[in-house]
Amino acid sequence: MENTLNNNQQLIADSYVKYRDVVHGYFRKRLVNDFEAEDLTQDVFIKLVTYAQMLRPDTVQYFIFTIARNLSIDYNRRFFKKLEIAQYLMNETDSCSNTTENEIAYNELVCIEQQALQSLPEQRGKVYQLSMYGEYTYKEMAEILDISPRTVEKHLFTGRADVRRYIAAVI
Repeated sequence: MENTLNNNQQLIADSYVKYRDVVHGYFRKRLVNDFEAEDLTQDVFIKLVTYAQMLRPDTVQYFIFTIARNLSIDYNRRFFKKLEIAQYLMNETDSCSNTTENEIAYNELVCIEQQALQSLPEQRGKVYQLSMYGEYTYKEMAEILDISPRTVEKHLFTGRADVRRYIAAVI
């Protein structure tokens, strides 16, 4: 029994010398970081020790490359999962931190828009408010204000332009 154990240890040592550079190259092609490739190469031969009782000289190469393939798949799976989690956290953090800022900016724009509305002539301001906040059609606004739909269109076009100019001047 002890003789078999010594033979298997020698087989693993010989396999390390023979296949180490090949396995390292395998990982190096699949990973950017040379340190990670080196660590995974060492992990292959450490795992190989756990299979020492099953090893034979004609099967050791297959064990080594199967272990290397599985470690590579596991490493890449963990790597991309970490990226996915990092991206999720970054998106969530951005949305949480920007919500307050966005709300403040929105409230400021609403105040500026209200100031712009006060600077509009009365009829133009009513048309603008009905359109933006009431979501009425030209015909419905014309009936409410007792003016022609074409006049509503002109007031709305001019009112929007005036509000945009006012906001651009303030900002």
